[in-house]
Order: sequence, then structure tokens, then C-alpha cells
Amino acid sequence: MLNFAILETGAFWWAVLNGLAVTLALTTLSTGLGFLLGGIIASVHIYG
Repeated sequence: MLNFAILETGAFWWAVLNGLAVTLALTTLSTGLGFLLGGIIASVHIYG
């Protein structure tokens, strides 16, 4: 029973960590895309 509780807690924390990792990755990706898009728009304005 104790082992099962430990496994359940481990699974819970694993899910939490995975969720954080995914959130961080998506945030980084969208920020990166925003910078990229901003850079493209800025260079079009500067050179266009």
C-alpha cells in the first residue's frame, strides 16, 4: 500500500514537472516567434 502511495505521488509530481516543462517550452517558443516576427517586421520597415 505504501509503495502504491509513493508511486501515485511520484506520478503526480512527474505530471506537474511535465506540465511546467511544456508550459515553459510553449512560452519560450511563442516568445521566440514573437521576437522573430518583430525582427522581420522591423527589418521590412527599415529596409522597405
